[in-house]
Amino acid sequence: MRKMRTTARIKPGRFLAIPLIALKRPHVSAGDQVDVTVTAHGRIEVTKVLTPAEKRIIDFRERLRVGSQRRRFALSLAAIPNAGEDDDFSRV
Repeated sequence: MRKMRTTARIKPGRFLAIPLIALKRPHVSAGDQVDVTVTAHGRIEVTKVLTPAEKRIIDFRERLRVGSQRRRFALSLAAIPNAGEDDDFSRV
């Protein structure tokens, strides 16, 4: 059985060896900035601190997703006859 470990920087000049099984995000690699959290049950959770470039990519993907949802909604309204017109409920 192979023992797998990675080293992630948590503070300048200090290093912590973290077993890969404890990582919440598996793309954390050596030298990455990480947040270490100890849960109430004593489990260590490690998450990677996103770089500005990674944050921009995530924001861009979110904007694309929202734009796609708006476009689908607009197309669904266009398929409904008389959508968006004022309905005259006085005849009801």
